[in-house]
Amino acid sequence: MLPACPDAPNLVGAFLGGLRCTQPSVLGRIAVPVALVHASDDMLVPVAHLRSARKASEANPHVATRELPAGGHAAFGVMDPAGTLGLLAAWFGTLRAG
Repeated sequence: MLPACPDAPNLVGAFLGGLRCTQPSVLGRIAVPVALVHASDDMLVPVAHLRSARKASEANPHVATRELPAGGHAAFGVMDPAGTLGLLAAWFGTLRAG
């Protein structure tokens, strides 16, 4: 059984309610490295959410955003395996260097 979500009337609403984390009040408080990766062709979660998060987190050096041209909803590795591995390698490289 899934935990109740008082802010959402159904499971889909509960899932999409998590998108409130793109608010500046949340993104500005992140104090650990976070990479937000989103595909332009995601049919479940609009790419506008990443774009909003990018704008809201511009002043936070801990938040990195990357918009990929393809990948649907979490299929980056299938759509572009080499590009996805390169993105992850670069991200973890910055963490190691920093």
